Amino acid sequence: MPEDIRKTHVLTTIANYFGFDQDSISSLYNHRALGNFLDDANCPLLSATRGHKHSVDLANEIKTNEGTQSLVQFKVRPDIITPENVHTNIFLSSMVDSPLDSLYYIVKSIFTPAIRDDKSSNSSNQQIQTSLNELEQVLRAAGKKSNKSSIGNVFHPKDEIDYWSNIARDTSNKDKDIDRAKYFLELFDPVKADFNKLENLSFVQLLDVIDKAQDVYDELWKQVEYDEYPEQRMKHLLSITSHAFVQAIQKQLLKIDLWLDSKDSMKNREYIRNSITICERWSLAVEQLTGTYWRNYNPHLWKGEVFKPTYLLQFKKRLNEIISIRSSYEQSMRFSSSVNKENLSEKKVFAPFMNFNAIQIDSYTDSQWYFATNQFENLMGNTDRDVAKQLREHFQRIRSNPQQMLVDFKRYSDLIQRETIRKELASERELLLGQLESDIRSLTDELNNLTNGRIGMGGNKKSITRGVNRTIIAASLDASRQIETKVDNIINDGEKLLGDLTGYARVSSLAKQLKQDLIDWRKDKFHEWCQDTIRAIDDPKQELSLETSGRLMELNSSDGKLRVLYGDRLVTLLNEVRQLSSLGYDIPSKINKCVDIGKKFYQYGVELQAIAHFYNTIDTEMIPSQQSMMLDLAKAFESLVKDPKVSQRGVGRDASGQITWDNPEQLTRYISTLRGTAEKLKTENLKLRRHHLTIQQIVCSLMNTDLLREPHKWHQQVQDIRKIMDTLTNEGYSAKNMKPWRSFWDRQLYKALDLQYTNGLKALNENLPDIKIDLIFGEKTIQYKLPSSLQAQSSIEAIKATYYREMKRFLSIPLTFKGCSDVSSSGKHLIFQSIMSLHSDDIIACFYTSNELFLRLEHGLDQFKEWIVLGQVNIEELVEKNLQDVEDWERNFRALKIRGQDAEKLPNEVRYDCFVVNINPLKLTIENQLRRLHDSMLNYLKRSIIRDANIIDTFVDQGFENLKDRPQTLDEISESYKKHEELNFKRKDILPLYQRLESKNKLLRSVAGSGHEQLIELQTKLDKFESMMDSHIEMIN
Repeated sequence: MPEDIRKTHVLTTIANYFGFDQDSISSLYNHRALGNFLDDANCPLLSATRGHKHSVDLANEIKTNEGTQSLVQFKVRPDIITPENVHTNIFLSSMVDSPLDSLYYIVKSIFTPAIRDDKSSNSSNQQIQTSLNELEQVLRAAGKKSNKSSIGNVFHPKDEIDYWSNIARDTSNKDKDIDRAKYFLELFDPVKADFNKLENLSFVQLLDVIDKAQDVYDELWKQVEYDEYPEQRMKHLLSITSHAFVQAIQKQLLKIDLWLDSKDSMKNREYIRNSITICERWSLAVEQLTGTYWRNYNPHLWKGEVFKPTYLLQFKKRLNEIISIRSSYEQSMRFSSSVNKENLSEKKVFAPFMNFNAIQIDSYTDSQWYFATNQFENLMGNTDRDVAKQLREHFQRIRSNPQQMLVDFKRYSDLIQRETIRKELASERELLLGQLESDIRSLTDELNNLTNGRIGMGGNKKSITRGVNRTIIAASLDASRQIETKVDNIINDGEKLLGDLTGYARVSSLAKQLKQDLIDWRKDKFHEWCQDTIRAIDDPKQELSLETSGRLMELNSSDGKLRVLYGDRLVTLLNEVRQLSSLGYDIPSKINKCVDIGKKFYQYGVELQAIAHFYNTIDTEMIPSQQSMMLDLAKAFESLVKDPKVSQRGVGRDASGQITWDNPEQLTRYISTLRGTAEKLKTENLKLRRHHLTIQQIVCSLMNTDLLREPHKWHQQVQDIRKIMDTLTNEGYSAKNMKPWRSFWDRQLYKALDLQYTNGLKALNENLPDIKIDLIFGEKTIQYKLPSSLQAQSSIEAIKATYYREMKRFLSIPLTFKGCSDVSSSGKHLIFQSIMSLHSDDIIACFYTSNELFLRLEHGLDQFKEWIVLGQVNIEELVEKNLQDVEDWERNFRALKIRGQDAEKLPNEVRYDCFVVNINPLKLTIENQLRRLHDSMLNYLKRSIIRDANIIDTFVDQGFENLKDRPQTLDEISESYKKHEELNFKRKDILPLYQRLESKNKLLRSVAGSGHEQLIELQTKLDKFESMMDSHIEMIN
């Protein structure tokens, strides 16, 4: 009988699904249901249900039983199944538990993601997605409702949140169950949004989710408002949360290439290290919760073993192995020759790891992983021998430095774990083993120091530091944990690097024993603390237990300090309990009761301590000279401390008037009154200090303010000081209480005044206000004149009077200076007057200096005397006497020009200490005198030209007269000849005179801009005269 391909296909599918041998179900070959499904077009499905052992039940309908496992094969189209359509017309669907659950998983895991990832954005696709989401929610609710207490449907933390959400919405539940579910939902709220998008979060965000999840789960476990969160359910929640974190990490790691990362090697390694960090953080959080916090939480103890997230730890181990393999390969390449590097490329070495997904953890991938690692070791075998040789040479060079050897062993730990290298470095590892044994001894010494109470102490040995805010007991326990961490590092490093050495067992035993000693010591230390604390609570002398019916504060009669009867030891105990609780220790109920009472009144104690501290230190905050001004407020505060009932006047209080800790209402009112009084005292003190600092700034500025040159500024600032003090007087401060403060600032003003007075006396002439003087020419001499004086007579006496008046004004300042103190009718400011008597010698010296100043002033006239010579002579006579030739005029005009330029260079003013001499009046006089001389010389030049021209003109006219006659007789001729000779003789003098006249006229044109007008006419007449002379001699000859 030929084989029916259709039946073989269907039965093979069923056998593969259930994991059976095909022979075990061969009896179903002729099953009626199978034949109906294949040969009847109207038969839509074939259901295969797993029975007992290896049996399978076939049917043409779906039978739903709780916990059954079924495989349904159904037709897409109502056709007979043929060999041609057997692969296209039959679809498969598995079924677990119930149809609702199966449909839920299919929708959730297959169709919803598929349609969501579909790139189509048409409206129908959107409607389908919405409908599927709604269907998924209904199916989930229906499935969970059918089995409310089951955790089998909770695969993700968000499923757990949905579970409680469904209970809260289901009105058929009991009210207490609904309220409990709502409360749990409130606790889940901080992480709800994060869990919904966990796989899309970055590494940094995942770390934040871990912290929040730890807090949320801790609150869930420790809540006492409703029934406890079941331990079994919490175990499941911790497990699925671990899986969720692994899935989120795996999705992030899909972004990188684990093996071939030449371009982004740093980024890829960072991804893996961040993944390891997340695993470590969550595993530590789970260990703390189930191993410390919940195990010691009496209201809800964790009874099971410490929960270990196995899957997450396996995943972390795989990531560490990946890092180790990558690191060992890269380190090997650094030590290898170039030939090895070419032969062992990344692509070749890591090829075995690329055939599967290394970050997936299951039995199948585990076998692949171990196979791949063996292949990797084989490929690296030859290289390992070269690397071992170079490492041995490296460690030989640093044998004398054991610490450096330990560092380098850790650095190359991935390499050293390889079998070949481990064997080659046996002697070096023996040396490292000795170093670890020495480290264990050092840590044992640290434990001994800790046991002997030498925490935080110096010395030759290492000391254990104590945090600033850590109590001694907490710091001691912290220190022991630090030592234990070092011991754990030794155990872990030793196991990894030295585990195969014969001597390691002994070192490991020492380390483990030390670790156990540390654990035992912490237990004993905590037990000892509990006993000591309980004894202190029972001992009334220790002031640890707060006496709630006792007084609040008391004043120490010996030192006057205010002490709050809420001891510092109680505050320390509160800190100790808080820190020890955070470390996971279970605090005895008696201590907790004492702490609860302390916490109840802690705020009151803190406020009273602050007030007491203020009271005990206010005197240091007050400025000594102002303490009397605060006297009234200080007395009011002290009376309130000594007699608390003062604060209760006007309100109901007990007969004794005593305020105690156990009366919160009166205590609150009393503290409020105390705080108000203290605040007022503080405010007033701050106000007075502020005024004090303001005055201080003023006085400091006066120290640098010239008393001689800026007396108005001194006056104004002293007035400002007095105004501040007068304001305080008007505010109610008594004159008697302000007297010390006023006297204090009088003494400071005295110092400032004395300083500036001394500076002024040292250079009084220079520092006196400027006295302006005009230098003038009068009464044929130069002399000084005050600008305000109309006449120059007795000007020097007026100047001296002005000087000594200014001098007296400065010297008498101490006599008239007004300080800060109120001036009585008999008061004469003796404190400031004494300044003059202290500086009597300096004052006398000032008068001597003034005489020298006036001598300098008088001698200063000498430098200007040469300039006023012209004012002391008759300029016209001087010019006529000294100017004869043209050269005389030329020389004097040049000298006059130079003299004028020199006069312009004279300074506008000359200073003699405080005297400022204005030279401009004298310069104006000099300018006028030089101008007069210039005008006189010019006029005299003009007159000289006119005189010479007249002489020449007269001569020419006479010549014309003598030469116009024509002689007829010999006598006449003889007479004409005689006249001609006379004219010719005089002409010898006239011609040089004319030449001088031309030179003078030329000089006149250069000086005045134009010459003499008659000179041209004179030149014509003279030429005519010469012509007539020639004609006349010809005629008479």
